[in-house]
Amino acid sequence: MSQDFNYQEALSQCKTMEDITGKDGLVQKIIKDAVEHILGQEPEDYISEKNNSGDKVSRNGSTKKNIKTAYGNIGIHVPRTREPGFEPEVIKKRAVIDVVSASKLNLSITAGLQQIKIFILKNITM
Repeated sequence: MSQDFNYQEALSQCKTMEDITGKDGLVQKIIKDAVEHILGQEPEDYISEKNNSGDKVSRNGSTKKNIKTAYGNIGIHVPRTREPGFEPEVIKKRAVIDVVSASKLNLSITAGLQQIKIFILKNITM
């Protein structure tokens, strides 16, 4: 998970299923964090490869994009480079995203959901 998202803190604030799966819930935050983490690595690899081959390439901020998931719309930031040529693999430029199904992302989400399940089970009082 990224430095900006504190999973344990967010999880400790969840009191209801709505807090977990609702609008702006924990699941949406996990998906956003996982997608942005993966997207953040892609330009680093591209820039490193191009700079090693003698081309001068640098980052140039990001653009906003919405992805539609079973948990609602999630706003993300897609990184870009100053020079043309970089194409994100997880979420392509100008693509309409209806379902996030990248295998890398599914692994991150599955791990996060497993931790949610463990937290819920530990905190059930009988």
